This record gives sequence, structure tokens and C-alpha cells, in this order.
Amino acid sequence: MSRAPSDVSSGGRKRGGMSRRELLRMATGGAAAAAAIPWLAACGSSPSSSSGKTQKNVNMTFLHFFTGTLWTGSFEHLVSQFEQENPHIKWVGIPVVYANLEQKYLTLAAGGQPPDGTSLDNTELPSVAARHLLADLDSYAKNDHFDLGNFYPARLNNGRYQGKLYGMPIDMGSSAIYYNKDLLDQAGVKYPDASWSYEDYRSAALKLTNDKAGKHPGEDGFDAGDIRQYGLAFDVSTYRYYYAYTGYNGAQYFNKKVSKLELGDEKGQASLSWWQNLITKDHVSPTAAVQTSISNGGALYPFTSGVYAMEFAWIGLIAYLHQAGVKTTHWDVAPLPRTPTAKYEVGGQTFVITTGAKNPDAAWSWIKYMTGDQAQKYLGVNGVWFPAQKRFAKFGWPKDHQPEHFLDAFYDQINADGLAEWWFTPQWPQWQDTMDSDLSDLFSGLKTPRQTASAIQSSIGSDVASWRQSNGAGG
Repeated sequence: MSRAPSDVSSGGRKRGGMSRRELLRMATGGAAAAAAIPWLAACGSSPSSSSGKTQKNVNMTFLHFFTGTLWTGSFEHLVSQFEQENPHIKWVGIPVVYANLEQKYLTLAAGGQPPDGTSLDNTELPSVAARHLLADLDSYAKNDHFDLGNFYPARLNNGRYQGKLYGMPIDMGSSAIYYNKDLLDQAGVKYPDASWSYEDYRSAALKLTNDKAGKHPGEDGFDAGDIRQYGLAFDVSTYRYYYAYTGYNGAQYFNKKVSKLELGDEKGQASLSWWQNLITKDHVSPTAAVQTSISNGGALYPFTSGVYAMEFAWIGLIAYLHQAGVKTTHWDVAPLPRTPTAKYEVGGQTFVITTGAKNPDAAWSWIKYMTGDQAQKYLGVNGVWFPAQKRFAKFGWPKDHQPEHFLDAFYDQINADGLAEWWFTPQWPQWQDTMDSDLSDLFSGLKTPRQTASAIQSSIGSDVASWRQSNGAGG
């Protein structure tokens, strides 16, 4: 989670808001919100990890996006502490804009001057690993008796490709349903919890949605074209919508081999229909176009201004709800319904070592430091990134303990239902753009679920069926 204190890793485009990548570009490093977060605090330095042996001085190069406030408010301190504990290592940063990091890494590698390591988003790592540019970290962990059991299994799997570990998780991102307590109290709706079903949320959303005249969906005179407050909004980007999509009935985007689209099957059509109906029939959720208009109208995150009573959104929204002047001050979070097919987002940044790095051992020392006690606590307590390990989860909880159910909604579900997605192929960015566009049309009422699945199949179906062969990955 690289936007303080959010997860700026996985790159699904958020329509009606800003994607993690867009926020990073805007914040020149992604921590623009950090200065406004009230639980910022300084941590002590890490205990020395020096073995006491005389070691050769090295310059360890690391390609990174830790610029702007993210550098001065966080990583500058961490790098300083790392160098104090490892006096033979000089940390040499190669800064780059987040959106350009993967391409910069590939360019440096192609030119024969790769950095010793870098930070890769969980959506990017498979593409880079497929090019044989990353060192296998399993051997480092085994030789150093490094305890991989401290990580959530699904989060650790974000760093694996074809069974091998190439990236070590540094932070953790997930999503949950935010709810405005004041608006629920006014409507006489009880607060959601883990026992709620999808139909429970729909029923509550009908009571929480009203037009400018105060009428609810189903009442005579309700004006669906002039809605003042929506009951339940959800992220319509391909990346985050998946967890609502599959949680509803187990529907999938792709099969496990990523050789076939499954959006058009019976489960896929049923889930797409249910979520679209919230918008086009029940009128309790905003269309993708309305989400964009609200954002463009100045409400970066509409939940903070009371436009949404409930919203399924990413963990980083916490930062914006702690900024001064937000309208929504009494709020909490709840997990998605615990259906038999429930899955929870778990992603983030992973630190890697380059194949053939000049200083791989120094890069491994940096990884160990960043996954160690004090660095993880520092990231969490300072509202920079949410810790990747279950033992450090509490340090990401804001000091005011708002939201009250932070651990339950964002962390506890990961043990049972966390998912490391399997479809982040080298083609994923292009596939995602196509799917984002068609899902936006679906959630603006411009296409039916069947038309949506057909359009996606027509655009990328043949690519999905053949990408493994064309990239030498086998069947």
C-alpha cells in the first residue's frame, strides 16, 4: 500500500474515482495524504542486523517510486536506518514515476544495466518474472532461515510465478464495505456485519437511497434521474469488482489456465445481472458515468461527503476519511458477505532481486530489513503502507481506532478467503483496458450482461486462448 496509508499496488482503473496509479501520479510518490493523517508518529530504529563480520562495501541500486512526501516522510528515514544497520551497504536509489516503473525496469534490463532490485505491484510481477528477470527468493529464504510463515499465504502467493517465489510482500491491500453510521441511523437500518448476505445489503440500500424529494425507490414519484443519496456504491473497475462478482455466486473472469473467458457462462451472467440491477432497476447504486461525474465535480471520494451511505471500496479510503473537513465523520467497515464462494482482495508491493544483480546479497538484506519488525511497524504506525504480515496488522490500525472493525474487515478475512489472482499475464494491462471499458458500459446501462460478455470475448477472447503459446509458456 503505497499511498499513505493505502495500497497503491494493484492497478485496476477506478471509474468514478481515481485509480491507485492515478493517485500516485498526482501525489508524486503517493503519500500526499500522509501529512493530513492524525495517527502519524515516529518509530524507533530497528535493532542491528549486522553479523559483526567484515564485509565488502557495496553500492546497492534500487529502482523505486518513493518520491515527494513518500520519500521525505517515510522512506528517507527507512533507508537511513537500513544503512546504519548495514554500514557496508550504500543504498543508491533510482527514482521514477510509479506509472513508468515497470517499463523503466525492463528498459534498464534490456540495456544491460538493471538495478539490483525494485518494487513491483502484484499485477506486474508475473509479467516481469515471465521474462526471466527475477531471482528466485526461495533459496535466499531457505539459506537464511527466513520465516515465510509470518505472511498471509495468499499475500505470499502474490510474489510467486509458476510456483517459485520472486517477490517478497512489503505491504497489504484489501477492500471492504464502508458505511455511514449517521445515514444508517436516520433510516433505521442496523449496521452491517459478517452475517449479512448480498440480499441484506440490497434491502438496506433500498431504504438508504432517496431522491431530492426524499422518496425511496419503489415509492410513487421517485425520481431516478435526480438521486440525492445512493444506498450502496461499488467499484466498477475490473480489478476490484471481481471480489463482489465472484463473492456473489463464484463466477469467474477466466479459468485457472487463463485460456478461456468465463464471463459468458451461467454464473457469470447471473452475477453481472445482479450487480447491474442494483443500478438500472433498483437505482440504489450509481452508474459508472455518475461515479465519474461526482468525482469530476470535486468529490474525490463521494463517501467522504455523504453521497453514498455504503460503499465497497479499497482500504486506502481510510486516509481520506481522516482528512480535515470531511463531511462523513461517523463511519465503520464490514467485510463482504461470507458466502461459500467469498474471496478477498490481497495485493500490494513486492520487493524483488534482479537475475544477475551485481549485489544480490545486499538487495536481500534490504528485503529482510523491510519485512522486519521495526520497518513494518514504522510503515503501519506512520500511515504509509499497511503491513503485509498478520503479526503486524494492528500497527496499520489508526490510533483513533476508526474504523472500529478495521482488523475484522481488512485482515481477518484474508486468512480464510484471501486470493492471489492467477490471471496477471503479460497481456493483462491490455485485457484490463478492454474489460474496464465494457464493464463501464454495463454499469451505465448501455449493454446487457450478455452483450458485455460477447464484446469482451470478441475483443480479447482469442488472445486469452493463445497467449501461453505465443509467449512460450506452454499449455
